[in-house]
Amino acid sequence: GAAAACGLIAHATTQVDDLPYIVCQMPIDPFRSSAFMALVILTSLVGRAVAQTRAELDSMHASALNATESEVRGAAWLSLAQVAHYGFPEIAVQAAERAIEFSSTDDTVLATMGNALREADEPRRSVRYLNEALQQMQGATSTFPEAHLGLARSLVATQQYQLADSVLSIVKFSPTTSDLFKAQVHTALGDIRLGQYKEQAALSAYHDARSLLQTLKRHERSEAHLLVWQSESYLNADLLDTALTLAQRAVELFAEINDPVGAARAERSIGNVYTVIGDYAKAASHLE
Repeated sequence: GAAAACGLIAHATTQVDDLPYIVCQMPIDPFRSSAFMALVILTSLVGRAVAQTRAELDSMHASALNATESEVRGAAWLSLAQVAHYGFPEIAVQAAERAIEFSSTDDTVLATMGNALREADEPRRSVRYLNEALQQMQGATSTFPEAHLGLARSLVATQQYQLADSVLSIVKFSPTTSDLFKAQVHTALGDIRLGQYKEQAALSAYHDARSLLQTLKRHERSEAHLLVWQSESYLNADLLDTALTLAQRAVELFAEINDPVGAARAERSIGNVYTVIGDYAKAASHLE
């Protein structure tokens, strides 16, 4: 099984410069960690993303193909950053850095870097990249809601709750706004209210988010991700018991749907809570 998985990774990584180097830097024991299989899935998705990008480029006019090799590579690195966003944030940051080498002013690349940095616990750098992305977007209003939500989340992570509130208030729903996105906005609002010591308002916003998720097919994964998100906010507010309970529930949900990458993220949240509590042995067991 491990040999076949390595072969799949090798095949996917031959299509993107330097990806084998990043894969080799992953602190994963393929015979002990379920994260290895998540990496197999991740690299196979990258391989498909590269193939799809090449197919799209091949369909373009021949005169445009002379300068598209860098576009292929940049798109592949961007795809990797987006796929790795939750499970492997450090890898997502490295991939976004490579994507920026090919397109340093692209708003999608900058926003992806900002979101990856937030997940990698670098919220201040995240704020800077998301602000740059919004500046590049200018009139592209269709991408504003996601970018403003990301910026609000990063501001929450830096405990700038008033500014996060102002940014989130810019986000408006349209008739085509998905329930998932609405749930994410309500969760961010809950995080802001929690940071402002308005716990009842926070609980109301979190309830609205869960109600929206119940309308979605296969909502368990989205609900589990939001539980992790909420756990991190309760941790920032020093409400450790609630933070721990939410993260543990997220682990259970991820296990039910067989999502080892999500479970690893939830385990990290549990480890962070125990670190703050001062129980370093338990923290280490979850962070490993």
